[in-house]
Amino acid sequence: MNAHQLSAPPHPVADPRTPGTLKSGVILIVVAALSGIGALVVILSGGKEMLRPVLDEILKRELAGTGVGAGDLGGALVEAALADAYGTLAARGYIFTFVGVIFLLLAAFIWGRRNWARITFSIFSLIGLGLWLLDLADDGPGILKALDGVALVATLVAIVLIWLGPSNRAVRARKEAR
Repeated sequence: MNAHQLSAPPHPVADPRTPGTLKSGVILIVVAALSGIGALVVILSGGKEMLRPVLDEILKRELAGTGVGAGDLGGALVEAALADAYGTLAARGYIFTFVGVIFLLLAAFIWGRRNWARITFSIFSLIGLGLWLLDLADDGPGILKALDGVALVATLVAIVLIWLGPSNRAVRARKEAR
């Protein structure tokens, strides 16, 4: 063997294996994104009628003790409230879809070990977390609350996983290999 064969390579070689923390974090980001996109699908497919039981429950709760029943309000008022609630819910669904698409794009770059994508995801996830918390605290259909809960937990765990030691080392190794 000559001295050239024993010397270190001129550039550090990045480990081609993606650590489990980064893989799991990216999978959870995709789960959160799909939950956000799924919310819009549920909203659009369920329409106003999926809100009717929720609105009936709110009216019962708010009108309790007043001697006025939901039937006394008139159909036009209930339909107006239903249309307003659906408009709000649909707007949230479109925002969740926007957040979901951004999450999917960032997940691809995080998988490629791009540090800027981890930072951007961590900052941008604050928007998603705030919206999902708002939706969980608000009155709404159970299926949407379930999707919000999944997205919220997946995002929180993903943030932790993409910043753990093995993930940091993988990103650093990619950066040094350039």
